[in-house]
Amino acid sequence: MKRFVQALFFLACIMALGLAIFYFNRAKTESEEAALPVTGRTVTLESSPGQAAGRGETGEERVINRIAARPEELILDVTDANLDDDDGDEQIMTVRDKNDPEGGIGVVVADYIPARKSWVRAFEGKTPITKPTTFTLRVADLAGDRSLMIVCSGLDRNNRQNLVAFRRIKNSSPLEYALACSVGGDSVEIDERDRPESYQLGKTDAAPWDIFSYTRDLGSTNILDRIKTTWRWDRAKARFVSQATEKVPGAATEREALQKILTGSAGDFETYMQGLWYREDGGTFGENARFIYFDAKGKSVTFKSQAGQEAYSWLDSNATNSGIFTVLENESVRDLRRFAGVDLIARDRLRVRIDDERSMQIIPDNGYSGSYRRLVQSSARSLLQADSSSLAQAVPDLTGSFRSASGRTIIFSGQEFVSGDPSRRTHETGGFRLYRLDSDLVLDLAPVGKDGLPAGRRLYKADFTLSQTGKGTTKTLFLMPAVMGMDGLSVLEERKERYSTGYDS
Repeated sequence: MKRFVQALFFLACIMALGLAIFYFNRAKTESEEAALPVTGRTVTLESSPGQAAGRGETGEERVINRIAARPEELILDVTDANLDDDDGDEQIMTVRDKNDPEGGIGVVVADYIPARKSWVRAFEGKTPITKPTTFTLRVADLAGDRSLMIVCSGLDRNNRQNLVAFRRIKNSSPLEYALACSVGGDSVEIDERDRPESYQLGKTDAAPWDIFSYTRDLGSTNILDRIKTTWRWDRAKARFVSQATEKVPGAATEREALQKILTGSAGDFETYMQGLWYREDGGTFGENARFIYFDAKGKSVTFKSQAGQEAYSWLDSNATNSGIFTVLENESVRDLRRFAGVDLIARDRLRVRIDDERSMQIIPDNGYSGSYRRLVQSSARSLLQADSSSLAQAVPDLTGSFRSASGRTIIFSGQEFVSGDPSRRTHETGGFRLYRLDSDLVLDLAPVGKDGLPAGRRLYKADFTLSQTGKGTTKTLFLMPAVMGMDGLSVLEERKERYSTGYDS
């Protein structure tokens, strides 16, 4: 019995020793892993069954930074990119200082040196961008000389848009960079013009892209008036410099109404955006038609064209001096993000800048950037869900001079109109659009004042007839004043005003 107890005691000692060795080794392993570089973002790939080869069962692909972060650095993102046209990719880390959460976001370039057989911290750059959710990074040839720049954009602590670019210093190893531009404003955009095929084939250089910045015109009482500054590439200085400034007049709208929209609150502007908007230069039908439906309540944004429809979740919004900057996430591909900068340029008119996340971009231009006009509000889902062909119903040609029974005239030419009354006391000019909304024919008049600024907007429900007479073809237009409401077009009064090209009093 005594020997049995001794055996049990000896066995217990061995098991205790084994457990101690196991936990010691595990603690050592965790300590060594903690000393390794911090893992960057995780990209979740939603693949169909049988397509997960090379990944774990979760379908996750991890991008790990090649160099260790410094103690004060928090890694926000890691991007692999070929910055110098060699056989391997370099790496760009997006970082911020843990001790200064309100400070600017920085970029760190890691370069592999074959002679050392190791990765080195080649470059560190700082930006004034402070809001991580608005930060975007891309690699692009802004100067057209086939030298890629690191281009960063986003909002600073004052909600101003910033664009910062770092250019590569030629023949440097490890890679070195210098500041190429740092432009801030209420909104900033790159004029990305198409480049010739010879450039695409690598045979020639191309013209540099310009950078436009817009800031409020402090000398104007209209809070929508802007100063546009053009920044152009100076090859001698190897950076972008300010070349020209011009005034961009805003809409002549009531100051009180504007103040209710531009309150500095992202939520207030989201509420204003609620509804369906169409891109002005594309119209409401045809292959160039583009629609954006902002659903502030459902926190979603829908993009619709003749080619298809895309749905995005509305993740985050930041108010700017002239509108909003928002981050969107594709509802089908969660890692595909889209960044939307929206500025108020007139009553019921927006300037929209859409930029897809470059690392996930499928096509160079999504085709949704431009000036938009409000079409309908929340009930416009029926239009979005309708087939695009329903928008393509033919609209009549209004070209010609129309006169009413009272003697009032309207002359339509191209996309412009001129109207006046018999006393000649009132004379009005501006632009117009004629389109169909469901079964309604809508005439949208946008008059321009003597100062060249937009002077309001008028909508009419229209009926049009074309008839043959002994004198030729007669066009007749019946107009009823209307407004866009929650349920689409609403007529203000049933009385129709008749205009005709062959009016016989």
